Amino acid sequence: MSLPELNAKQTAVLDFVQYQIEHQGYPPSVREIGSALGISSSSTVHGYLRQLESLGYLHRDPAKPRAMVIAQKHMSAEIPSSQSQNLSPEFNMPLIDYESLLKADFDLGLFVPTNFCSFWEDILPATQAYVFIMPDDSMIKIGIFPGDYLLIDPKAPTNGDIVLACVQNALTVKTYFKGIRQIRLQPENDWYEPLYLTESDYQHIGKVCANIRRF
Repeated sequence: MSLPELNAKQTAVLDFVQYQIEHQGYPPSVREIGSALGISSSSTVHGYLRQLESLGYLHRDPAKPRAMVIAQKHMSAEIPSSQSQNLSPEFNMPLIDYESLLKADFDLGLFVPTNFCSFWEDILPATQAYVFIMPDDSMIKIGIFPGDYLLIDPKAPTNGDIVLACVQNALTVKTYFKGIRQIRLQPENDWYEPLYLTESDYQHIGKVCANIRRF
């Protein structure tokens, strides 16, 4: 038995939910749906979701706001060209904090995040990325300020890379240089001294691949 026809807005919401599930691995939030489709009212988004559920296109768990299952697919895995110009999906990215990283023995492969930040798809690196909030002014000469959102790519560093590392039980962002006998973590602020470390003292977390500042 075929399901009822949808209007344009219902179709757009259903398509976006399905696209996010297929490409991101989990459903979007109400805020993400509204942002992508230009709907400023969260209650309006909730209304469309209720309509889709009552029409049989969507199943939701009332106890879990983001728990949505597509009952019947309505589009391909790609956003249709008529909508793709208006949609720029957001992705929830894990936010790095010291306590959660400590539990994972400073291994991002074992890291279980407790908080997330949303970023636009087109600024993300090809690999998995994480977010770290810059805690101090040690890198201000290259434009990294306290409170900036740094995207962390868990790749091995090369000389000149800006890295997130754990040194003496603290997370720090510095420019990385490896010599014959030691590693130098160089601050980009004349008020800070470089850190000279042995390889056993240096705990690499990832490379800084982007800096996002909220005004």
